[in-house]
Amino acid sequence: MVAFASQYDAALAYNRVSFDGTYLKNLAWLELRQTQITDAALEIIGGMKKLEYLDIAQTGVSDEGVKRLAQSLPKCKIVRK
Repeated sequence: MVAFASQYDAALAYNRVSFDGTYLKNLAWLELRQTQITDAALEIIGGMKKLEYLDIAQTGVSDEGVKRLAQSLPKCKIVRK
C-alpha cells in the first residue's frame, strides 16, 4: 500500500487507476499550480510520457522531486515559479 502525503496525491493516483492509465498517459498539458500535491504524486506524473507542459508552482513538490521528474520527462517544460 502506498502512503500519500495529501488528498491531492491520492486523488491523482485514483484517477490513474480509474482511467486505466490510458487518458492520463496521453495528457500533454497539466496545471497543478497552488494545489497541495507533493513528491508522492511525481511517480504518477512521471509516467505521463507525452506530457509537454507541467505547472507545479506553489505546491509541496521539492527541488529534488523536480530534478527526478525532469529526468523522467526530458521533453516536458516544468514550471515552478
